Amino acid sequence: LENEKKTELRSLGVKLTKGYPVLATWEERFEEMLEYYHKNKTFLPKREGPLRDWMIDLVSILQKGDTLTKKKMAKIKETKIEKYLKPEVIYADDNAFSRE
Repeated sequence: LENEKKTELRSLGVKLTKGYPVLATWEERFEEMLEYYHKNKTFLPKREGPLRDWMIDLVSILQKGDTLTKKKMAKIKETKIEKYLKPEVIYADDNAFSRE
């Protein structure tokens, strides 16, 4: 792959392994989310990108009552962030989601 293409793929959250794209794992995104929170004091990034998309999907899964693996739920409960992963909390300061 050309360097320009590699840079573009990395900016979208794609990891490159020996030149081949690999999507970040759930655990890697979870750690990225925690790092983002500690740095910015919010879980939802304002800018579009892979972490924001992942967060929106995670909140939607939890809101619908869809199941995550026991290991993933344990990780959420272990970090005591479950109450912050609700739409009314995540989207409270986000202008991208309209209120009616």
